[in-house]
Amino acid sequence: MFDALNEVARFDWKAFFEQRLSAKSPEVPTGGIESGGYRLTYTEAPNMFTDPWSLDGSVNALASLGLHVTADGVVDNAWPGRPGYTAGISNGMRIIAVNGRRFSPDEFKRAIGSSKTATTALEFIIEHGRYFKTVPVDYHGGLRYPHLERVAGEDDLLTPIAAPRVK
Repeated sequence: MFDALNEVARFDWKAFFEQRLSAKSPEVPTGGIESGGYRLTYTEAPNMFTDPWSLDGSVNALASLGLHVTADGVVDNAWPGRPGYTAGISNGMRIIAVNGRRFSPDEFKRAIGSSKTATTALEFIIEHGRYFKTVPVDYHGGLRYPHLERVAGEDDLLTPIAAPRVK
């Protein structure tokens, strides 16, 4: 397969596909974004893509803790390599309390937001099956949501790609 691709365009296709299909990394692959004249930044403001996830009361903390949590505290997505997963929180677990307070989506977001100035780790009481455990999560980055920011002086290749095609 790689020989056939090299006949079309010489490149290290084996490394290209291994990196994109087999490699695992907690970091977002940003090569296409950066080549398109943008950079990935994070702010405390939700964006039009992350905000709808909260319509059901859930909390999208993927860019901060690497967790998405339903309104009743169930972790339905935990990203390997991110602080929550690294601390031992994974899919199917239920957050009962955050920093000594009963879990609610608002309390969860407040605790993450306060982590920027906290000197101690976030502390979660987790229910997993019939067991409970206290999980400290050493995170101090506050709420984070991804945004694309234009890079001055670079060609904007993403806007034409995303433009509607109407005849």
